[in-house]
Amino acid sequence: MEIMKKRLLFESGMGDVSDPEVYASGIVWTWENTDAGKWAKKHVKNKRIWYTNDLALGWDMEYAVYKVQVFGEMTDKNYTYYSLKFEVTT
Repeated sequence: MEIMKKRLLFESGMGDVSDPEVYASGIVWTWENTDAGKWAKKHVKNKRIWYTNDLALGWDMEYAVYKVQVFGEMTDKNYTYYSLKFEVTT
């Protein structure tokens, strides 16, 4: 039996918005409908992915941005394939 590990599957930035949850869900939905998102959803444990959005300061510390990250549990073999096929650099 292969061990499933938590993997970062997708990461994106988002500007300072009034409702980060609503905007983040749109970014995640868009990713889920790409070839990479569809493949990942098919190969993660229990077909389950989750995301977070955290506040991160911009480069010059004068503006706020949110970082949206999508995670899923995947085997080493599947994550290696995913990383190479979809050019993931996370």
